[in-house]
Amino acid sequence: MRVLLRSASSPGVAGRLAGPTPDEAFADAVVRETLRLHPPAVAVLRRLTAPAQIGGWPLPAGTVAMVPIPLVQRDGRHHREPDRFRPERQLEPGAAPECAMLPFGGGARSCLGESLAWAQLRAVVPVVLAMTSLRPLGPQPEKMVLRATILVPRRSGLVLARPRTV
Repeated sequence: MRVLLRSASSPGVAGRLAGPTPDEAFADAVVRETLRLHPPAVAVLRRLTAPAQIGGWPLPAGTVAMVPIPLVQRDGRHHREPDRFRPERQLEPGAAPECAMLPFGGGARSCLGESLAWAQLRAVVPVVLAMTSLRPLGPQPEKMVLRATILVPRRSGLVLARPRTV
């Protein structure tokens, strides 16, 4: 899970999530920030039902338009220091408009598994971090690759896990 990898490689984050009284708001912020930088979906595709003008280009009805989620979520107009992992940004009032966060797509055709993914992330991440100390195997974050329609770490996100000492 990218959230565990991000938490493991960011000083102070794992400790703050794995403490005796985990900060749930901060845990949600870590998940949201991780999904902002590493969304599972590569794009939102929609077929235009009416003519539109996008970026100055006229597009006829029937054209398939693509919104590249990784680019939208790293847009400097909505996210200060867009390439930096900074979970605190998710706790700031008015952090970014809803349209700048689309990790599972958006609208009526967003990912059916989104609520299950959120529930799993909220339940699993704190438990894993409370029980184990994680360290990425490499010094740099793994490059993302496209598998079908989702983005995944190239080598599946390899980490060194050790039991957490109390």
